[in-house]
Amino acid sequence: ANSRSEKERNQTLSRAINIGYWEWDEYTKQAAYFSEEMAGIFGMSLEKLYEIYKEEEDIYQFIHPDDLDHYIANLSTVLDPDHPRGMAHTFDYRIVRPNGEVRYVRELEYGVMQRNGVTARSYGAIQDMTDIHELTQSRVESEQRYSSLFSQLPWGAHEQDWTGIKVVVDKLRADGIKDLKAYLVDNPGVLKELIGMISIVSVNDALLKIYGASSAEEYIE
Repeated sequence: ANSRSEKERNQTLSRAINIGYWEWDEYTKQAAYFSEEMAGIFGMSLEKLYEIYKEEEDIYQFIHPDDLDHYIANLSTVLDPDHPRGMAHTFDYRIVRPNGEVRYVRELEYGVMQRNGVTARSYGAIQDMTDIHELTQSRVESEQRYSSLFSQLPWGAHEQDWTGIKVVVDKLRADGIKDLKAYLVDNPGVLKELIGMISIVSVNDALLKIYGASSAEEYIE
């Protein structure tokens, strides 16, 4: 009962974080085990995955063409005699599901050595990183758009970093200071210290021209 319960928990966690597991027999060069989650990542049933994926080359058809050389180069790293024993190898690539959908995945591989120095079995995990990749890419694109807009503003502007002030304010509130304004009036030294924490992190071209500065560093100084 405990074994079944543990298996169910592992499967629930695997589905939640989009991780599939596999094992490969390095003697026969055939699959020893695929998990249902791995089949789901590749967009097919477990039965179909076992049917298709019998030899290493069989999976190449699902690797994004632009990533195939990268995939092949990383696939057997754990079999290299120079690869540190007990160390995992991790690499990222894209797959193309049977329906044409492109997914970003991360693979982690381990190798199990026999006494004669031959790797008998490799095993590992594959995680669907598409949601994380898209979120990161969206943030990068948003930052790039903002940076472009900021630099092209027709009026002078600069950005300030108030991170240090937030840290101090959060600590004061945690210490029980409810009326922050009154506290700062009564403690001008703290207020002066807070103001000193404000730093300029970027300056647009218009402001540099106004002050005759050649760079943000020159303006800040």
